[in-house]
Amino acid sequence: KNQPTQEIQKKSQSDAVLDQILIHLTPKEMLSSSLVSTNFYKQLGKLDSVNDRIVMKCNSSGLDLLEKTEREYSHLEITIRNAKWEIHSVERILDRFSPFLKSLKIVKFGGFQNILNRAVPFPNLTALEVHVIGGRLSGVAWSETSNLKKLVVNGIVEDGLVQCLISNPHLEELIIYEN
Repeated sequence: KNQPTQEIQKKSQSDAVLDQILIHLTPKEMLSSSLVSTNFYKQLGKLDSVNDRIVMKCNSSGLDLLEKTEREYSHLEITIRNAKWEIHSVERILDRFSPFLKSLKIVKFGGFQNILNRAVPFPNLTALEVHVIGGRLSGVAWSETSNLKKLVVNGIVEDGLVQCLISNPHLEELIIYEN
């Protein structure tokens, strides 16, 4: 009768031990350790000590893989063009990762009034960079974000910027620029 409880305790203990080992590895050593086995690779992706130290950088060609991953990345950098499928893919990715994200950087080339025009809650987001090269971006997506310490932004409509600043009174670093 106690076997499932014992298995859960044993699993959480092994996760804790693995977590303690991994905090001492460099990112390159963590990457090498992910090659040990499929199970080890999957386990690595679930540990906070790993996810807090990885910045997942993604461009258009990697969006579909990022949508399907089981990992809960804390830090994302996404670079996209203006293709409609890319815009929808980024919106799905942000919905999926919003509970886990601590930092987010988006670089967008081309016009884009049609992206991120709805609020997405980012409860843990502390650093946000949005670089729009050609076009404007509504700030509605960030209106429910209230823990930002760093905001670097261009190409955002004025009302969206004001809302973001009001929602985040504890900003420590603010950079606003225009191309």
